Amino acid sequence: MARLDKSALLKRQRADKTAEVDLGEGTVTVRGLTRGEVTQARAAARGGGREVQIHAVENHFIAAGMVDPVMTAAEVAEWLENAPAGDGVAVMEAIQELSGMAEGAQKSGVPRT
Repeated sequence: MARLDKSALLKRQRADKTAEVDLGEGTVTVRGLTRGEVTQARAAARGGGREVQIHAVENHFIAAGMVDPVMTAAEVAEWLENAPAGDGVAVMEAIQELSGMAEGAQKSGVPRT
């Protein structure tokens, strides 16, 4: 595997990989998030109790990662309020996978020494 120098690192951008998420009655298209989008979502979700923050972060993550249909965080909150519980889980898992934030992703590319 090639070694990245500073110039190559500074040029790196989010890959535009997308995934179709099947919600039973149809699909939605999502993409991965950049670190900046993750930071913005967390900042936007500040305030309220821990439970409120978790839901707000998820809503912002989904809004940022949703390609089709495009939705705001408020629209995501409205959708998920009455949707089957699995909708949000399926969409979040796909976004996390594409963003490199899925369970175990932190260690998957790091060789043991």
